[in-house]
Amino acid sequence: MNQKEKLIAILIFKYIQGICTVRDIRKLNNWLEENIDNKDFFRDAVNTTQLKNDLELLNSFDAEKSWAKRQKKKKKSLYKFAIAASAFLIGFSVLFMDFDSWLDDRVSKQHARQEHNETTISKDKFPAKVGAQLILTNGEKIQLDKPLQVKLSGEILNSDQKIITTVNQSTKNEKIKWLEIQVPAAQYYSIVLPDSSKVWLNSNSTLKFPSRFDQQIRMINLSGEAYFQIKHHPKHPFIVKTADAEIKVLATSFNVNNYNNNLIASLEEGKIEIRSKLDLKELKPNQKVELIADKLMISDSDLQKELAWKNKKFIFHNDKLADILFQIENWYGIRTNYQSIQKNDETFTGTIDRDVNLSKILGILNNTSRYNFQIIDNQIISTLKH
Repeated sequence: MNQKEKLIAILIFKYIQGICTVRDIRKLNNWLEENIDNKDFFRDAVNTTQLKNDLELLNSFDAEKSWAKRQKKKKKSLYKFAIAASAFLIGFSVLFMDFDSWLDDRVSKQHARQEHNETTISKDKFPAKVGAQLILTNGEKIQLDKPLQVKLSGEILNSDQKIITTVNQSTKNEKIKWLEIQVPAAQYYSIVLPDSSKVWLNSNSTLKFPSRFDQQIRMINLSGEAYFQIKHHPKHPFIVKTADAEIKVLATSFNVNNYNNNLIASLEEGKIEIRSKLDLKELKPNQKVELIADKLMISDSDLQKELAWKNKKFIFHNDKLADILFQIENWYGIRTNYQSIQKNDETFTGTIDRDVNLSKILGILNNTSRYNFQIIDNQIISTLKH
């Protein structure tokens, strides 16, 4: 930090405390007139309520680690210093002050600029909500906003015990009638199957299941990600089919991530057996298996991280930026260009609640990565910082 940066930090701190001299105000005003970034930062810096909210998120995120990586690549600019200084100021018992009239004028101009850009800059995105679409055997589609329970009788009820529809059960000579739950981006869902097994579905996932299970086997099809709690029926194994493997279950709790033709199964309780085209493996609790080139690779699982989506958390443990953006794309229902930065070697560690608006997540990534992110026309645009 150079002498000018130190001076500005001290002046802002004195301004918030209300102890600036006339000379201090003049120096601060000269700095504000240098560029728009200084004005924007100062406005945010004196808003201690916003700073406290931001700091709560930053404290849950390993920004220091990411920041250190960036410093090896390029020297801090005044803008980067300002971000660090703003978080530092909260450590003190600062006194909130109203803006002076001369600052109000600058804020009004900034608001005018924001209104001018409304045609291209999209509004903030809200987190995912409960929702899905039920597709019946005859192709009928029913929009859902509450969890479902499928009864052995064929009745399908929501969480209010209201009958949504009834599926006429097939006779022994008829084919089993299959149903489908489609969960789009920016939504998540849960369902109780006819055998009382429970399934939680992540965004961008599809579950196909029968209106009743036959006497020998319980089978469903999954695309996307789901967490299962399977009802114990020793003589009737439960099988989860994906595009590339089958997971055989007796009674257990486990997670299956099947996005983008990748397969990772993580076992919380019980025992599962997974079979691919060329391999067969059995998992124990706290293990996970990943399908790599048709071979099943077993390792220790990080259940807290792997079940984070079900528990309404983003948990990152040395995650790459592209992987984080993929999760954001699903959860907020927004397009990203994550594939264009897959070679980026930055990693991030931290925990963030999933019930925050997208702007909060992007604010943290802006502060800790080599990229700037903004929402434009329902898409996250990332640009490399200079």
